Amino acid sequence: SYNNANMVFSFIDDFEDADISDWVVDTAWSVSSAVVHSGSYSIKKNDASSTTQYDAYHSLGFSYEVVWEGYIYIESTSNSQNSFSLQNETGDDLGRVWFGAGNVQNIFYVDDTGQQDTGVAFNTGVWYKFKIIYKSTSWDFYVYNPDGSLLVSRTGLSLINSWTSIS
Repeated sequence: SYNNANMVFSFIDDFEDADISDWVVDTAWSVSSAVVHSGSYSIKKNDASSTTQYDAYHSLGFSYEVVWEGYIYIESTSNSQNSFSLQNETGDDLGRVWFGAGNVQNIFYVDDTGQQDTGVAFNTGVWYKFKIIYKSTSWDFYVYNPDGSLLVSRTGLSLINSWTSIS
């Protein structure tokens, strides 16, 4: 159960029912018990071609500030790029956070000026908490170390594209 008197929850999925039917997913995605942060299950992108984008998404039909929190576990950055973003109603990114790009194992982000390297490295094989806040004209992101301390953040970033609803 999720409770917070200051927030309205429109969608929550901890994958503990081992079901991803609330998501639109490519064949690369499944519910897994192999690597979990807490509980018994997580959503996992299985080994897939590094030249193909594999999406997992759930459409949210509203236009308020959106706070997206979760955990990411990177098994490997070899020949792959690990990123996440919310997209507007036409499928265009609002802002994207990358764990690794090419052979550089740093955290990157993309705003309206293009891809930016934070200069902050990360390790594979550990869980990182992330928080992304999308506002009407800007966005912020935060990545936390496994011990809960802040690893990197950027605030007041310009949106890549405008939005009225989010996927």
